[in-house]
Amino acid sequence: LWSPHTEYKNLFLWLDGKDTSGFGTVPTNGTSIDVWQDKSPNRLKFIKDGSHNLPTYDTSLNAVDFDGTQTLECLAGSIDDFPVDDSGLGEYSIYIVGRVDDVSDTGDVMLSIDSVDGITDLLCVESSGSALLASVRGTAGILNSSTTIAQSTDAIFRTRYLNDSSTVAISVAVNGETGTGVALSVNVDSDCNIKLMNKASADDLTHGSIKEILIFKENHSNSKSQIVEGYLAHKYALTSVLPSDHSYKTNAPLVTNLFNGAHKLNPREPIQIVKMYLDECDNIFGVNSGLSTCNIASPVAA
Repeated sequence: LWSPHTEYKNLFLWLDGKDTSGFGTVPTNGTSIDVWQDKSPNRLKFIKDGSHNLPTYDTSLNAVDFDGTQTLECLAGSIDDFPVDDSGLGEYSIYIVGRVDDVSDTGDVMLSIDSVDGITDLLCVESSGSALLASVRGTAGILNSSTTIAQSTDAIFRTRYLNDSSTVAISVAVNGETGTGVALSVNVDSDCNIKLMNKASADDLTHGSIKEILIFKENHSNSKSQIVEGYLAHKYALTSVLPSDHSYKTNAPLVTNLFNGAHKLNPREPIQIVKMYLDECDNIFGVNSGLSTCNIASPVAA
């Protein structure tokens, strides 16, 4: 099966709600999450924000739960290579699985990234008072998804961005839909802060839960986005929210989906071969217990 391990070199951030420590262990119910360990090559740590309380793990949701008084952040200094620079050049794809449990106020935020222009670029934001929209705030305005999500409803939120100086495009989508796009630029500090479940008011945080966050250093095509959405939908039993014509509505994506039906390996990068057999592992490279917990069924011929 496909997993973010398959795209490991393109990962900027991977927060896995079923493995908050990065050691392949699901937290017990009610456990306070003092560190949410990023499983990407960056190995970022999301920790308690100032005087706010710690979120807890909810096994019934398979998610880190924030009650409206809790937030986690990764501070500037830890991040120095965000895939968009302070001029707006770069590209990324962001996916979040989660929910907001109170949308009565505007400005509910699941993920925020500080910008150089004084505006925070937001994904999965802008509650309307009765529903939640996938949203991103850029230098020229705000882009909202056409689909809205009711409160306390899990959903898969996505935004993709590309600015290569000749083309500027950003899009947002919910639950595997095609999405809404516009020419909108974002500027992000290379040493930005990234925060979870915060709001404009430090004393009025977002009430909800996060199952998983993925940030890739690439503007995904529609077909590649469907692979990631399929992985998330099958992992968290959300296939029912995918459109009927979604490529992975019924079956989870396989590694071969990335290679048109065949494993195309670069012999100069043998780690690719290993990663194909780590797709079902909860750990990533660099974790001491990682290889010992993996079930490699058969030897691999390069």
